[in-house]
Amino acid sequence: MLWIYGLVAFLVAVITYSVFRYFSLRILISGVLTAILVVVAIALTHVLLMPYNFVCGTYEAGIISQSPFFNLVKDKSPSEYNAYIAKIKENIKAKGDLSNEIYYETDFINALLIKYGPMASNQSLYKYLKSSVSYDKALVQVDPVLVLYHEFPEKFANQKIDFKNINVNEYKNAILDAAEDAVTSGMTQPQPLPTADETKKAMMMFRDVVQDLSKKYGSKTVITILQQPNNPALDRKQAAEIVIAFFDAIVAKGQNDAALFLKATLVTNRPK
Repeated sequence: MLWIYGLVAFLVAVITYSVFRYFSLRILISGVLTAILVVVAIALTHVLLMPYNFVCGTYEAGIISQSPFFNLVKDKSPSEYNAYIAKIKENIKAKGDLSNEIYYETDFINALLIKYGPMASNQSLYKYLKSSVSYDKALVQVDPVLVLYHEFPEKFANQKIDFKNINVNEYKNAILDAAEDAVTSGMTQPQPLPTADETKKAMMMFRDVVQDLSKKYGSKTVITILQQPNNPALDRKQAAEIVIAFFDAIVAKGQNDAALFLKATLVTNRPK
């Protein structure tokens, strides 16, 4: 926000000094009066921006006090953290509230998982998978679209999701609680990335699960749902059912194989 104060100071200085000199005031007097008016203008600007600054400052202090996790991310992954806070601040500036916070926190957690998940421990990733699919089974009872957004948030970029039937804070806490151990593990005790052979094994797991689901739903339906979960032509209830069945099957493969599958998947989702 410093640029706003700088811009205000510059404009006030140029305009007032020019006016004073136009009326033939001495240079010293013009300079002193200009300086006084600049200080007054900056003070007024600060007062006008106080609601924005207060809400932004309170929000950031709140999330840091909420969990040591945010402090860790701020220290270890400043680019993701700063991008998240910047989006929150822009939203507050534009709307005066935290109306889009759930989208930004979802994107934030997803970015951290993609960055650190491939290096996390198998135990933490398995916990994440089990927690996520368990929450999916609760979400599907409310709205199947929430399951699709929960598992594939990047596919729903710039699309509004109806959260009116769930507790938004509960949703945010659920995605944070599920991902926290995995992100922390990959951030503080990174493991080697999957090898080429391990990645092939993960792809074979994917193929096997898809083939099993295809016997019931059809291969085209299963592939479309996993690749285009945001497709408006989908039967959302069936799509959520297939997504849950897919991740249930991955979890059923046990800790090491399920974690390997997730690691390989997250690596492929990293920005090229």
